[in-house]
Amino acid sequence: QATRIVTVSSEDKEIISRSVSPDRVHVVPNGVDLVEFRFLPKKVKRDSLIFLFIGNFSWLQNRDAVKYLVGDIWPVIKRQYRGAQLRIVGRSAPNDIREKIQKSNALLLDGVEDITGEYSSADILIAPIRIGSGSRYKILEAMASGLPVITSKVGASGLGVENRKEVMLAETAEQFLRAASELTSDQKLRDTVTKAARKIIEKSFSWEIIAGELERVWEEICKK
Repeated sequence: QATRIVTVSSEDKEIISRSVSPDRVHVVPNGVDLVEFRFLPKKVKRDSLIFLFIGNFSWLQNRDAVKYLVGDIWPVIKRQYRGAQLRIVGRSAPNDIREKIQKSNALLLDGVEDITGEYSSADILIAPIRIGSGSRYKILEAMASGLPVITSKVGASGLGVENRKEVMLAETAEQFLRAASELTSDQKLRDTVTKAARKIIEKSFSWEIIAGELERVWEEICKK
């Protein structure tokens, strides 16, 4: 019965358009406050790398991703970088996930008040998302902050990014390790990826941009 429906991704629009006219459905993506999430890229220290995962565990997508991360990906990375640390930021982690994180020697943080500090101290955001729709705040925020992202095709879906341009794409544990190795050994590639990521955030995902998109939807309604 709604005059207009707004979704945060083209995938969501496609699903909703099966029930209503596509002309009534508009995509206005989630965005990032560019003032809060400043572009602060850093040089890496390969002997003390910090990998970061962020996600609310109330969502199935994040529960699945962190199980894959600590069960399959992290052991492979840890063998290569013995001094590396995995910081997992997320609320509402069930007991089975807490146990898996503890066994992997990763650090679970569920009460972080200033998430920007996590982005600025980390070397790589790792987001092995295998299930999902909508848009991923953690990926957008990391891209805005100058923190390079390794994610899956599902994680990057709908963001308009390409492999080795704005993000690094990986599906298997070995591919995640290879991407991490490149981002920590090739400073030129790291700089290229982080700068391109920030640029696409400024172009398509800033609050100013998405507010304009939402305003246009309202204006269309008023004209009817």
